[in-house]
Amino acid sequence: MRFINIKILFLFFIVCFSSDLQSQPGTYYNTVLTSSASFISDLQSRIRSPYNRVSYDSYISTNINNFASIDNGNGTKSVFCIYSGYEYIYSGSFSFGTMSREHVFAFSWMPSNPSTSNDQYSDQHHLFPSHQNNANARRSNHPLGVVVNVTYQFLEGKVGTNSLGQIVYEPMDSRKGDAARAMLYMSIRYDGLSGLDWDFNWLNGTRLPSLSEAPQNLTVLLDWNRQDPPDKWEVDRNNYIQSIQQNRNPFSDHPEYPAFINFNDYTKLNPVYAAEPSNYPSSFSSAPAGNAITLNWNDAAGGQLPSGYLIIAYDDNK
Repeated sequence: MRFINIKILFLFFIVCFSSDLQSQPGTYYNTVLTSSASFISDLQSRIRSPYNRVSYDSYISTNINNFASIDNGNGTKSVFCIYSGYEYIYSGSFSFGTMSREHVFAFSWMPSNPSTSNDQYSDQHHLFPSHQNNANARRSNHPLGVVVNVTYQFLEGKVGTNSLGQIVYEPMDSRKGDAARAMLYMSIRYDGLSGLDWDFNWLNGTRLPSLSEAPQNLTVLLDWNRQDPPDKWEVDRNNYIQSIQQNRNPFSDHPEYPAFINFNDYTKLNPVYAAEPSNYPSSFSSAPAGNAITLNWNDAAGGQLPSGYLIIAYDDNK
């Protein structure tokens, strides 16, 4: 995703984000309340039905053709690797080869493995285009994490060891939140179905040791969810997948939801937050001039003020 250069007449610190700035999923979550003791089960019920399985083999005819590919306006299209940012340019029909379909929640991690005839294998909320040899294959079965010592790097994706000496894969910064929310979605979406555990206690205590892999650090995923909140591309992707699969990734709509969930065992958490601001900024306006855009607004007033403003700008509507 490309960003425009912006000259802003205000100095501010980005210290928070609000899901209200992201997607507007209508009434989709009307029955889901974080204050309810049944929040987790209500959320699971919401994202499990309705659900339409889209064939794994239909990924090109659906996601690639209708969302992931960007028309360059010159007879070519571009598809980008989720991990490295690699831009694959093609003309005519897209076919896998250089690029592949990556299960961000690795197929080898799934308690239903080796079966491929199920919802989880083809669930598009965790399927992303990736460079096959230099990203997908390099990630392999490794958990996602923060690389301290790099052993291999391809563009913005790298594999190496973390601060504990464990082998991990680190995707590009601008897609870390996307990857984290996809993994958290898969865990909650399928936990308990067919008697199978998808919680992180099972993943880290049973599955990953059997693959001789380090644990998937849950704190890292939760940190990435906060540090890289949903952007327009992720929101649009969520909207598109709902149009064919009928369900949404709730963490792309509500990145605050993970704070209420213990993903290790699916017990409910009850975090305490600062008071909601009593008022919000108003009279927002913008005035483009050359390569600069001047933004103006009236600051919020009242007893409880926002702690900061988050502004995201794009140079097109893709």
